[in-house]
Amino acid sequence: MKKIIVSACLALAAFLPALAQKKTVQEEKITKQFDSTMIRLGKINPKQQKEVQQVVKTPAGPEQIFDSKLPELNNQAETAKKQVEAKKAVYIPHPSGRQQVDKDILPLLSGLPEPITSLPQAKQEIKMSTDDNVFTRYIKRAETIHDGLAERARQEMAATAKTEEQWKKEAAQNGKNVDDMFAANPLIQEMGGMEKLKNMSPEQRAALAKQMTEKLRQNPAAYTTPQKPVTQASREADLAKRDKTVTMIAIDKRIADIMEHSKEMGAIVINVEQQTDAYFDGFYKKLDLEYGARVAALPIIEMGEAGHGKDTYQVDMAYNIVLYPAEKQQALSDKGIWMRYMEIMKVTIAEYNELLSEFSANEQLLREKGLSPTALAASLCGGLISMAKMAELQSSRNASRQRTFDEKVLHIYE
Repeated sequence: MKKIIVSACLALAAFLPALAQKKTVQEEKITKQFDSTMIRLGKINPKQQKEVQQVVKTPAGPEQIFDSKLPELNNQAETAKKQVEAKKAVYIPHPSGRQQVDKDILPLLSGLPEPITSLPQAKQEIKMSTDDNVFTRYIKRAETIHDGLAERARQEMAATAKTEEQWKKEAAQNGKNVDDMFAANPLIQEMGGMEKLKNMSPEQRAALAKQMTEKLRQNPAAYTTPQKPVTQASREADLAKRDKTVTMIAIDKRIADIMEHSKEMGAIVINVEQQTDAYFDGFYKKLDLEYGARVAALPIIEMGEAGHGKDTYQVDMAYNIVLYPAEKQQALSDKGIWMRYMEIMKVTIAEYNELLSEFSANEQLLREKGLSPTALAASLCGGLISMAKMAELQSSRNASRQRTFDEKVLHIYE
């Protein structure tokens, strides 16, 4: 019986390529692996787990199922890493070496769990029966730290923020200063003062303004507001106000630069990510087409009470055996992309640390702008939580891949 099955598989393997158009290198490799797997399955009882395990004991290597594009993508991922490192040297040419970001961030950064690329290990960690795993535990701890930092930052801002009464008092004083300035103007005084002007009709004010404009044209010096003498205190107050404005502009520019830098680095990684996703999607599409062609070529047989149909058992098993090493490779490639995003995250943290070092003498101003070490740490903590969720997503996908392989090929169920 086995000889008949083997002969049928060989005949099918020879028949299908003859029907197909000229194939790409990628498609040829997929066909070859499918043929090889079908032949090996034809030599065993595919419903015996131990015999199937012998077939899958040595899975196909990347060079047996992928074309030259995969090494190119791996090289691009490595180039992206070097580009991010080069960007860091430009963004932070002279690191201060001072630790300014909140002390909770660096331990949280170093403890962030990476995606699990081993499919069996991913399945072991990410179970269907519980939400408890290394990623959910990390995320829960990080969210607790984030909430604590955010509350501390809110309290800091509340302590430095002006009350509504202070804002009203300051506005009233500014308004009084403006009124005093106008009241001191000789032209306003000759027109009868501010109170008289307020009580005039629009027509009266227009006529008086025309009259005073002519006087001003004839003798502008007579209507110049006398300058108050500049005291040392007022000079220092003006300088302080000017310095604060200059510092605020400098801080805003630095924040804008950091955001722009993040976009620049992100664009590098996104490009590699999109190409990688497209490559594996293309591979899976080609594999699906190969599977579909083989199923289409199967004969319709008598299936007892089920009537007539096609026995796709071995083709289904071969499909999953060929698919498995490809999914293992994608797990590695996906983690490579994740690592690039982590490198960007580290550069961003370093940039914020330098911002805090550069403006460490302006702690009050940083707090007013919501840029204290605590506030920045809360924001960065949110970024680490996002990275942990991305790692969990990749690991969950890898666990699902292993679970599917175990069920469809080895008949192992949770």
